[in-house]
Amino acid sequence: MSAPVVVQQFPLEKEYAKKTGVTPEDVGRLRAWLSTQPHLPETCSLRSSEVSKQVLDLHYTVKTLFDNFFKNRVVDQKALALSQEEEGTWPGLAIVFDLNLFTMQHLAKLDLQAIQQFLYYLQEAMLVEVTGIHFINAPAFIDKLMMLIKPFMKKALIDCLHIHQVGATTLEKHMPIAALPKDAGGEFDSIAKISDENIIPFFSSAAAAAGAAAAAGAPAPDGIEDSFSRPA
Repeated sequence: MSAPVVVQQFPLEKEYAKKTGVTPEDVGRLRAWLSTQPHLPETCSLRSSEVSKQVLDLHYTVKTLFDNFFKNRVVDQKALALSQEEEGTWPGLAIVFDLNLFTMQHLAKLDLQAIQQFLYYLQEAMLVEVTGIHFINAPAFIDKLMMLIKPFMKKALIDCLHIHQVGATTLEKHMPIAALPKDAGGEFDSIAKISDENIIPFFSSAAAAAGAAAAAGAPAPDGIEDSFSRPA
């Protein structure tokens, strides 16, 4: 019988010491607001402001509308809570796309609606700040990929977009290359192992997500469904 996992909780005083501007009073006000929103999980946390409340509500609404990405993909809240308790909040998220095996055939099959929905969620509804988007091992036709995605990107996201050609070491200016998976030229575990041990455990195959239950009685923001409907 394996020993129980002991979680060392991240000190609350260190969390408030971070340069986020979040105070205990902010958290208290947000918790009070959450208690009046039955369609939102009680475990949510975000800086208490009107904008934050809108993003929080939009986050769960979007997850019920974008079936391609979120249907039957329910985050294991217990696993996520353990991670947050050990590490505290994230200062931001850098996303790395490895285009090593990306071909023109893949480009031709990209779904514009999926691209639009992904970038909308990334910019409007994700509960973490995106600090950088990196395309590594970029092929010669990367300009054609940019032509597809840039119309859906706001200036702030474009400003943190970085393209790294095949064999380039420019990524080192933003993060240690050694931290990447072995498949991407780093020294960390393989992508398959990372997925099996660190990503899949965060999801369950339950049919009803917290956001799905939330959506009952929580109307989508004006125009959002029409904005992502497929052409006739």
